[in-house]
Amino acid sequence: MTINLSIAQMQPNILPYLKTRYPGAKIDKIKQDKNGYTAGMTNNGKKCSVYFNRQGSWLRTETNLKWKTMPAATKVSLNRSQYAGWQVLDTKEEEIASTETGRQTDTLYMFEVNNGSSLGDMRALAQTSDKKIYFNAAGKLVKEEKIN
Repeated sequence: MTINLSIAQMQPNILPYLKTRYPGAKIDKIKQDKNGYTAGMTNNGKKCSVYFNRQGSWLRTETNLKWKTMPAATKVSLNRSQYAGWQVLDTKEEEIASTETGRQTDTLYMFEVNNGSSLGDMRALAQTSDKKIYFNAAGKLVKEEKIN
């Protein structure tokens, strides 16, 4: 179950983090669920969601991007991959806490894609497959997730 919160109701370390990391951002909403907290914000004119665990530690930030603002290497790699020709439904930049590279954060670029040719047709919709495809800034495919 997701609960809408006021800023005063969230973990006390979240607001200072948001003010430091995203100065000038407007917090639109705060939500809590069993996994932690999500702050919906507008930062530099872009909608983003900032995710925290139950203790209020930052996990990741997802920023909505348009196709034209995605790095060129990611678009080229998508168009050369097995997903070339799939419909792109959504694009995001995802900044994640890095435990593997030794850096504080890694940035990935997500394309939500669908292999259906006619999303308005219920028969086609039942036979389609949605996936989230993640590339690094150099265009290397680093992760794929099937969406149910």
